[in-house]
Amino acid sequence: MTPHNARPRVEQYAEEIADNACDLADTARPEAWSTEAKDDVLEAIDTLAGALCALGPDTAKARAPVRAATAGARRQLGLADGEEAGPGPGARGRRPVRRARRGLCPGFKGVRSGS
Repeated sequence: MTPHNARPRVEQYAEEIADNACDLADTARPEAWSTEAKDDVLEAIDTLAGALCALGPDTAKARAPVRAATAGARRQLGLADGEEAGPGPGARGRRPVRRARRGLCPGFKGVRSGS
């Protein structure tokens, strides 16, 4: 894919992400959040911040506070350190297997997965 034809896809994905984030914010109530949903949202925040790093070194520097904030949220919510969701209160037995995540573009090192 060339930079010329990548731009419409980036715009399309960004718009879809923003729309989905608004829908999630409008519908999610505290009791609706599963451990997996919390983990997925924090992983999405980290992934999107990482994608913006391609804009340059200043943007890459701005990623550190985002990572610190999501790491803090993971600790506060009792989630694992970004590899996979931890067991919730009263959980027993094996945790469900998390789906693997894809890399974002050529040269991107990918998103950590639990597998």
